[in-house]
Formats: sequence, structure tokens, C-alpha cells
Amino acid sequence: MLAPFLVASALVSTLSLPSPDDLWFGFLVKGPNRPQLESAVLEKMQAGHIGNFGRLAGLGKLLAAGPVSDPTEYRRGIVVLSIKQRDELAECFKPDPYIQNKRMNLQAFPVRVEAGAIQTNVPPGNG
Repeated sequence: MLAPFLVASALVSTLSLPSPDDLWFGFLVKGPNRPQLESAVLEKMQAGHIGNFGRLAGLGKLLAAGPVSDPTEYRRGIVVLSIKQRDELAECFKPDPYIQNKRMNLQAFPVRVEAGAIQTNVPPGNG
């Protein structure tokens, strides 16, 4: 399932990148409201979810997105956004039906990526 993200990332690498300080990496994770829904309702929500990605891409804010394979099924997808402030995150996902209905939440973090630079002095994390 990572293939769409990798393809999108490869396409993004050919575009001019935004300022390194304007990038955000996010996980779409399971939200608290996940009742069983009819497939037609889920299909409509999925269409709105993907439509919002298209809207964000058209605005130049979405650089990459895609589902993730997580054995716990907690993490559902990833997004890479070009926005200046955390406040913009809520606006980006306000139209997303998964976020609106609390089926998913967004966990986003600012990242610094400089094109062509490879960071080797990154401190170890909690893996």
C-alpha cells in the first residue's frame, strides 16, 4: 500500500520544493467515532476524503498522501503538507468527512527538509 505514496513522492521530488520551514508531516489515525456504516456511506466518505486531497493539491498545499500498512490498524495514512502555521492544519482538513465525523484524527508535526541535503547527525529516537 506504500506504492502510491512513493510514486507521489517521486513526482514531488521533481517539483520546486517550498521553504524547508513550511513542511508538515502527518499521520491520519483512527478516531474515536468508528461505528459500523453501510458501504455506500463509507464510499461517499472516501470520495470526499480523496476529493479534499485533490483540493489541497490544487492549492499547492498537499505534496504527498497515501495509505499506510500498520499491523495495529491505528495509523491509516500519511500526508505531507506545505503550510506555514499549525493553524492551517484545521482549515486543510475541515472539509474531510473522515475528520468531520471523527473516524480519523490528524497528528501533524513540522519537519525541516532541505533539498539535496542528507542529515547524518540526527539523534536516535524512540524507534
